[in-house]
Amino acid sequence: MSTDSRIDLLAQEAARLVHSGKVESIDDAIRRVVEETGWVDVPRPSRGLVRRHVQGLSMQALGAQEYQKRIVNVWEVAERIMNVLDDGDPHLLGRAARGHIDAGVTLYIRIFTSQRIGALAERLVEAGYPEPRFSTADSPRFGRFDRLELTDHGLPIVITRCAPHQRELAEVDLFSGRPIESITLPALRRQIESSEGM
Repeated sequence: MSTDSRIDLLAQEAARLVHSGKVESIDDAIRRVVEETGWVDVPRPSRGLVRRHVQGLSMQALGAQEYQKRIVNVWEVAERIMNVLDDGDPHLLGRAARGHIDAGVTLYIRIFTSQRIGALAERLVEAGYPEPRFSTADSPRFGRFDRLELTDHGLPIVITRCAPHQRELAEVDLFSGRPIESITLPALRRQIESSEGM
């Protein structure tokens, strides 16, 4: 059996563990599968490969229509919180923006505003959200950013505050500097509307 085939088999088995809820994370699943197979000489599968297999299992279990509904539900959670902060040109980033929700997804939202982080937290609480936690992100490339973290409908949400003049960061990973999937609130609304019509 080729190395690529064995990597894919590891990914499939790890995906089954994740899909069945028998592990806490993708990393735990990979570690467990490597231990069980004894294939320590085989490169470990990437998280992305395991997630693709989890996606396949989810689609198989739910059917295409139910699976799409699950994606729309995640997007609607993002849309509601982005509506509260719509004057800061909010962007949904990363896997959630692409609709890749399997194996756990965090809603990463970036806003561009001169409002202080405490004022943003107050707005969220006034809109009915739980009290968010304050944190910071230290980017080696772009400096320090204030963040709010909360959970809504079981989904972790991380809101990163950027200054209004930093709009070039709307589509950039703050840590690697690489391009990242990014979608604006109006574009997210269009995605939801077109998906609901399916």
